Amino acid sequence: MIGCGSMGGGMALLFAEHGIHVSLSDPSEEAMDSIVELAEKDGIQDKIQKVSGSGRNPHIFFERCNAKGSSF
Repeated sequence: MIGCGSMGGGMALLFAEHGIHVSLSDPSEEAMDSIVELAEKDGIQDKIQKVSGSGRNPHIFFERCNAKGSSF
């Protein structure tokens, strides 16, 4: 998830709640930490990870997944 503000952070948590592994990327280490803390409270911390140094050297990761009933 690129950006861990209100929308990006909420989406990251939603995806993780549904079993999707999420990598967080944000220039603000504090923003990523707050999402990780919320994930820990919800018991989904194993689905969320921070991308180290993402503020200085951004990366984009794409992973194709086929959801049941998907048209991919």
